[in-house]
Amino acid sequence: MSMQKNASKISAATFLSRILGLVREQIFAAVLGAGYFADAFIFAFRIPNLFRDLFAEGALSQAFVPTIAKFKEKQSQQATLAFFQSMLAMLILIVGFLTVLGIFLAPVFVDYIAPGFADIPGKRDLTIKLTRILFPFLLFVSCAALFMSVLNVYQEFLRPALAPAVFNLCSISVGLWVYFADFSNQTAVYAWAMATTFAGLAQASMQVPKLWRYGYRLIPKFKGVFKHPGVKTVLYLMLPAIIANAGTQVNVLVNTSLASLLEEGSISWLNYAFRLMQLPIGVFGVAISVVTLSQVSNLIAQNKVEDYKKNVSTALSFTLLLTLPSTIGLLFLGQPIIAMIYQRGLFDLYDTQNTFTALYFYSFGLPFYAGVKVLAPIFFAFDKSKIPTYASLTGIAVNIVFNLMYYKILGHGGLALGTSLAMLVNFLILLITLHVQEKIFMWSAILKSCAKIIIASCVIIALCVFIWPWLNSYTAIPSFVRLLGFIALVAGFYFTVLMLMKTDELNTLQHKIKTLLHR
Repeated sequence: MSMQKNASKISAATFLSRILGLVREQIFAAVLGAGYFADAFIFAFRIPNLFRDLFAEGALSQAFVPTIAKFKEKQSQQATLAFFQSMLAMLILIVGFLTVLGIFLAPVFVDYIAPGFADIPGKRDLTIKLTRILFPFLLFVSCAALFMSVLNVYQEFLRPALAPAVFNLCSISVGLWVYFADFSNQTAVYAWAMATTFAGLAQASMQVPKLWRYGYRLIPKFKGVFKHPGVKTVLYLMLPAIIANAGTQVNVLVNTSLASLLEEGSISWLNYAFRLMQLPIGVFGVAISVVTLSQVSNLIAQNKVEDYKKNVSTALSFTLLLTLPSTIGLLFLGQPIIAMIYQRGLFDLYDTQNTFTALYFYSFGLPFYAGVKVLAPIFFAFDKSKIPTYASLTGIAVNIVFNLMYYKILGHGGLALGTSLAMLVNFLILLITLHVQEKIFMWSAILKSCAKIIIASCVIIALCVFIWPWLNSYTAIPSFVRLLGFIALVAGFYFTVLMLMKTDELNTLQHKIKTLLHR
C-alpha cells in the first residue's frame, strides 16, 4: 500500500515531466527535424547523458541510497549530514574532472563514436562545439541525483520527481522562443544546447529547499573525503553499479555509432523512437524502481524479510500490469502516435515511417527494460553487485554481436531490435539469479497476476485488430480525436477486465483512489 501510494506520486510527477518532455521533443522536431542539425545535437547530448545515466541517476543512486539509509537508521543526524557533505565533495571532484575531461576530449568522442560525421562537411565540427556546451550539464544533473537520493530516503518523492519537469519547462521556453523567432538552424541548435545545460542547473536547484528543511547544508567537505567510511562504501558499490547500469546506455551508444554509418537521419529516428518508448518506462518502471529501492533498503536494514519479499513481488507484477499494455499500444498504434506528436515543421511523413520502424522493434523490449529497472537495484540493497554487472555485460555483448552482424541488412530497425534482445537477456539473468539465490519472489501471487494481465492484454490486441481499423476509417473525425478516443477506450476495457478478475494490484490501487476521493 505504501509502495503504491509513493509510486503513484512519482508516476504522476514523472508523467507530467514526460508529457512536458514530449512537448519539448515536438518543438525540437519542428525546429530541427531529423537530419544534419538534429543528428549533431542528439549525438552531442548522448555523451554527457551517457555519463549521467551511468554515474548519476544509475550507479550513484543505487549505491548511495542503501548506504545513507543505514546511516539514517543507525547513526546520528550529525553523522548523516557529514556523510552527505563528503559525498557532495566527492561528486564535485569526480564529476567535475569528467566534465573538464569531456570538454577537452570532445573531438576524440566524435571521431571514434560517430565516424560517419566526418564524411559530411561541417557536421563533425558542429557536433564537437555542441558537445563542449553540453558537458557541464553532467555536473548539475549529478548534484540533482544526489539530492533526490537523500529526499527519497526520507520518503520525499514528489519534489524530486517534479525536478525533471522544471528541466523540460526551461527547454520548452527557449524552444518556443527559437521557433517563433525563426532563427537559422545553426543558431537554433546552439540556443537549444545552452538551454539544456542551464535547465540541468534548475533541476538541481529546486530540490535544495527540501534538503534545507531536513537539516542538510550544501557545504562540501573536501578534507579526507575519500577516507570517509560512507564514501568508501559508495565508491566500492558504484563501480559494479556503473557496469550493471551500462547495458542500455552502451547499447544506445553502439547503436548511435553504427547509425552514423547509415542513412542521414537514422540517429534522429532512433532517438525519437527511444524517447517514446521511455515514456511508459519513466512513468511506471522508474517510479516503481525508485520506491522499491528506498523501501527495500530500509526493510533490509530493519531485517524485515517477509515485508521486502512481498514488496519486490508486488513491484514486479505491478510493472508488468502497466508496461505490457503499453507495449501492445506502441506496436499497433505507434505510427499514428508518432504522426500526432512529431509530424509538423521539418519532420515529415518519411521521418514518421522511419521512426515507427525503430519504435516497433524497441517496443518488444519495453517490459524487460522496465523489469531491469526494478530488479537491478535490489542486488545493491543486498550488497550483491556482481550479478547485475554480469547481466549487463552479457546484454551488451548480445547487442554488439547482433548489431554488427545485421545492421547493414536490417538498417536502423535492426539496431533497435538488438537493444530489445539485450534487455531480454539482462532481465532473465537478474530474475533467475534472484529466484535461485534469495528466494525473494512469491511466485504463486506473481503468476496469478500475470495470467490475469495476459488475458486482459488479449482484449487490447482484439480491439486493435478489429475496432481500430473500423474507427480510423471515419475521416470526418479529426485523426487525433480518433486516436485519443480509441486509447481511452482500450484503457477502459483493460482495467475493467482486470477489475472483473479481481486483480490484487488493481484492487489495491482502486482502494487507494477511493480513499483519496473520500478524504
